[in-house]
Amino acid sequence: MLQVRNARCPDAGASPGPKPGGTELELSDPSDRSPAPGILLFAFNEPADVAAAKPSASTQAGILNARASLSWDGEQGDPDNGSLRIDVPFDAYNQSIDLQFPLASPSDLSGKVAYLRIKLDSGFNPDRSAPGGMIFYAQSGDDYAWGQAEWTNVLQSTQGKWREYSLEMSFPWREVSATGVQGSALSFDPARVRLLGLILHTGGGGSSPTAPTPALFHLDSIGYWDPAQLE
Repeated sequence: MLQVRNARCPDAGASPGPKPGGTELELSDPSDRSPAPGILLFAFNEPADVAAAKPSASTQAGILNARASLSWDGEQGDPDNGSLRIDVPFDAYNQSIDLQFPLASPSDLSGKVAYLRIKLDSGFNPDRSAPGGMIFYAQSGDDYAWGQAEWTNVLQSTQGKWREYSLEMSFPWREVSATGVQGSALSFDPARVRLLGLILHTGGGGSSPTAPTPALFHLDSIGYWDPAQLE
């Protein structure tokens, strides 16, 4: 069974500031589709590839997995046409969707950089002062230990543009303090990765009078590359 732990998302009433969330790369020119680097795990080249996306078993309040629609789009994609279309009926703050992409077997991604490419087509969170965002994550080992990149804002100014987000598997984001650990678990093991995942979250909203709206995203090219090969 797929498992999930709570990720760090903005608190209700809070507006997150810009955060790195691993590395973010804008792929703004539709005519210049950069090849997917390294090892491509999920390409979404065929309609059957939609089955690779598994809604998580999360029972968090506000999760809309059961109401979201996943389908294949043969006319959208990066670098090649063919992608996962994600329709989510957002209508309030503190709502999310959580998708997981299980690997065929536990994989050693030590030192690797996982990545995905995603495009916001329409809707989501229209308030620039309290944007929605995403968390790119992984789970490892028998206990599905949690590892994640930091929250990354998804701004309306990025609408219609493919963007690439990454997660450094050996250096997942976490904050350790006297009160505990936030973000990635100390037990996360990049040598035993079981799945990659993506959370899309409408954010806390702050005092915004503008509610989120139904959103359309396209997701493509999930894989990893080895920085050592660039040295």
